[in-house]
Amino acid sequence: MNAKCSVIIFKSKAGNTYLYDPNTNAILYSPPGFLEVLDLYPFNSETEIPLQLLAEMFSSEKIAGYKKLIIDWVQRFDAFFVSNHPTITKNFSVKDETTFLRDISNINQLTLEVTQNCNLKCRYCIFSGGYSSFRSHCTSFMPWEIAKQAIDYFFQLVMSETRTRKYGNIYFTFYGGEPLLNFPLIKRCVEYINKSKPYELKEKIIYSMTTNGTLLSEEIIDYLINQEFNLSISLDGPKDEHDKNRVFSNGKGTFEIIIRNIHRIFDKYPNYAKKMGFCITYSHNHNLMNIYEYYNRQFPQNSVRISPVRDQHLIDILPEEYKNSLTDLCRVFLSAVRQNGSSLPNFLREFFMNIYKPLHNRRFYGATKRSFFTPTCKVNSFRLFTDVKGDFHICERINNHFSIGNCREGIQWKRIETMYRRYDDQVVQYCGACPARHICSNCYALIGGEGDFQNLENCRIERKKLNVLLTGYVTLREENGDIAWL
Repeated sequence: MNAKCSVIIFKSKAGNTYLYDPNTNAILYSPPGFLEVLDLYPFNSETEIPLQLLAEMFSSEKIAGYKKLIIDWVQRFDAFFVSNHPTITKNFSVKDETTFLRDISNINQLTLEVTQNCNLKCRYCIFSGGYSSFRSHCTSFMPWEIAKQAIDYFFQLVMSETRTRKYGNIYFTFYGGEPLLNFPLIKRCVEYINKSKPYELKEKIIYSMTTNGTLLSEEIIDYLINQEFNLSISLDGPKDEHDKNRVFSNGKGTFEIIIRNIHRIFDKYPNYAKKMGFCITYSHNHNLMNIYEYYNRQFPQNSVRISPVRDQHLIDILPEEYKNSLTDLCRVFLSAVRQNGSSLPNFLREFFMNIYKPLHNRRFYGATKRSFFTPTCKVNSFRLFTDVKGDFHICERINNHFSIGNCREGIQWKRIETMYRRYDDQVVQYCGACPARHICSNCYALIGGEGDFQNLENCRIERKKLNVLLTGYVTLREENGDIAWL
């Protein structure tokens, strides 16, 4: 293939050839002869002899059709070639301060880190001391004064005259550590929010929390359900899988106490229990089939949120048991799609949607070009996170080196601008020539270091997994016609 051509050529498992064009984000079936014609672009008198030779192997009508299609796509969409890569405009998200102040008034979620303490010592926890950019386990608790200031500031944003989002929901989320270690503060916050809620507020208030499930006493369960909390419980599958990583500080597994508390909810509040969610974090020491079979048997109706361990995608050599279980899970998934179409078990839907959603929902970039590529949050979509000290961050997943303000002074424009500029300089300027730029999963939180953004290793992984994702995606499309489940 001509060196200046930027397409990625790959095959489905059935052996059919496709090309992925990063310039337009298009996946095209490549019939015999198409790549050979593309290799001869630009077309001029010097290409006529090779084209005539190709016509001896493929029909002249097909050759002419391929040539016409290639010319059309290059001229209309800047497709296929390196020279047509879009120019990246740096500082893509930095707006003027007036626009910034308008946008932040549309934030609809406040997350309070009510404690940094946890009664577990999960082996994959980002606060375990194994992640250099994140804090280690500690015993800090949020004071009431900090929580009150953050709530008051959030209500100011919600009631701002510049706010354009007037209906829908606003969310108050309680985060840890293990948030139930500071249950008295949660109760006080809910009481204050319910009492001080502005009369003019049009949005509905939703409370939510993810808990490790070990502290769900009768009193706490009754309170959370009475206040209509959206509750998620962390459970990594059956006992043998869950207890590999989710343990107390003495190394003892937590499954038995969690499952006892879960059944307490199911027995007393069966209707609520059906709407309860579960969080699954899988690591390279897990057997994915065991986790799937457990959830499909025990909690088939409940929603699940499935995430790999933070550094899972950076591990080049994975254990055979893990890889075999992933292969088996893929077989089960393909069989379920063929038999049931869009009616998939929740676990399968969530697990594979996470993998293939960027490809399936991709946008075609022809007439217009993107000015940035990574899926970073815009100002009006921040999940405003308040840590125990009262500092603001763009979400709960980012480390504490990128504060954007505090609950006393509010969100500060200059801090946002500095973060955007640093991200542009250290990440975005390299996106234009990256073949994975349209399906990249990197964001501020995933590649944030100690005040800088560490893109090199994560970007390498994004490029590496692109071919695997493409092959898997077109194979699904071939075997099932269409993927309605996404």
